[in-house]
Amino acid sequence: MPMSPLVPNAAPFEPSPHYPASQLIFVRIPPGVREAGFHIPPRRPLAIWLGGEVEFQMSDSEVKQVSGGNAVLVEDTHGIPYGH
Repeated sequence: MPMSPLVPNAAPFEPSPHYPASQLIFVRIPPGVREAGFHIPPRRPLAIWLGGEVEFQMSDSEVKQVSGGNAVLVEDTHGIPYGH
């Protein structure tokens, strides 16, 4: 894909193709909430963290940390809840 400026007077970038989206939600986690409890997501979400830090524990006990400015694709939508 060719490099092109996305806005006038800006350095050129290599933009990706556009992707259709059927749903988009924003979630604000209130200060003080420390744990959501283990759950299996109902869909395959792309979680983008704008600030703070979060830990995800997978059904195989692997722990992933995501901090502000990063994203994680949550693909384990059929796992067995940890401890079961």
